[in-house]
Amino acid sequence: MQFVKDLRARARVLIVVVVQGRPRTFNPIIEEVDAILYAYLPGPEGGLPIAKVLTGISSPYDQYSLHR
Repeated sequence: MQFVKDLRARARVLIVVVVQGRPRTFNPIIEEVDAILYAYLPGPEGGLPIAKVLTGISSPYDQYSLHR
C-alpha cells in the first residue's frame, strides 16, 4: 500500500494494470488510483494492445472476449 501512495505522490495519472488469471480485491488502493485495468492473461502479444488502450490509440469497446 505504501508503494501505491508513493506512486500517487509522483504521478499525474495513476493506472494499475493487473495481469493475472484470478479475481482480486482492490479495496485498499481504489481511492489512490485513477483506474484499474484488469487484463487477465493477455499472453506474449498482450503488451501492445494494453499499451494502445492506455494511450488512446485503440478502444476496447466491442472487443470483450469473455463469455458467460
